[in-house]
Amino acid sequence: MVGGSRSKSPDTAPAPVASTLEVAEPQATAFGIGGQLALSGFGGVQVVYNTDTFHIDGLVSFFDEVNTTISLGGRYFYHFNRSERADFSFGAGLGFTHINDVDIDVLHFEAVGQIRVFLTPAVVMSTTFGVALQSLDVDAVGLGTDLLGGTGISYLFY
Repeated sequence: MVGGSRSKSPDTAPAPVASTLEVAEPQATAFGIGGQLALSGFGGVQVVYNTDTFHIDGLVSFFDEVNTTISLGGRYFYHFNRSERADFSFGAGLGFTHINDVDIDVLHFEAVGQIRVFLTPAVVMSTTFGVALQSLDVDAVGLGTDLLGGTGISYLFY
């Protein structure tokens, strides 16, 4: 009917409106790749295994500038608290760096906390903080600590 008014029945409810806002909540289990900076100084390509209660990072880097340097490491994080778009984790990490030209080996240990923010369900930005220990394999062995921080970004494949 043109120009007229329609009367609605009092029992008719309005149709629900579809939401176009996507919630950036992490999914259950996923693998991912990205880049991460370890607290003890080496950064590199990151491989991630993510679950509801924990995630594991593997780090690898290779540099051949002045000295050939190879670094490998891994970290485990327990998700202490989780919200809709972020999680807060505690964990530890272990790494190894070999500097070939000067024949130095470095063992890395980290006691860390990490905050991850899910920008989308698959894109994760993180900041890591904690204490890093290093043991150098030269003529003498040294041990030091420092309160440090690092950042990273990952993409998760579900």
